[in-house]
Amino acid sequence: MLTKLKDSWEKLQKSKEYKEFIKKNKDSYLCAGFIIYKSGKEKEANWQIDVYIKETKNIATFIFEKDKVVVKETNEIFQKVKKDLEELKLGELKIDFKKALKIFNKLRDTKYPKEKELDIIVVLQKTGNPCWNITYITTGFNMLHLDIDAITGETSNELFEPVMNFSQQVAPGPNSIN
Repeated sequence: MLTKLKDSWEKLQKSKEYKEFIKKNKDSYLCAGFIIYKSGKEKEANWQIDVYIKETKNIATFIFEKDKVVVKETNEIFQKVKKDLEELKLGELKIDFKKALKIFNKLRDTKYPKEKELDIIVVLQKTGNPCWNITYITTGFNMLHLDIDAITGETSNELFEPVMNFSQQVAPGPNSIN
């Protein structure tokens, strides 16, 4: 899966869309990768690549749809303290996705053996060291989350709770029914 992200990043950098984008945003760099997929369907999933635009402090999101690159520019960053996002350098990673998933599944099998994944959500970003943020939505309709340092393999921010608890923590939007 990391190889797929690296391949996607290289393919993106060669694309006409990215070259046009980088001409206008010279101070931009890779800040995150995001993927969501159904259990057992990872080969069908594509990475979403986020590029930080330092000048505007926004993110441009690049998505591959078939062989076409779709760009969603200037997504606002939700931060309590406004600061530049760190550049994600894929060559720094010592823990690839397969190893991170093995660490995650060991925790799950030890502490939550009845929980089996339905959907897998993965974010790779850098806040200090690069970090794999992995979340499973399980067959028990629970959310199991763990951060795994992509250099040391150390784990943090373990969370296990019903999905409904998470949905109640999210503030209702302007079109929400109260």
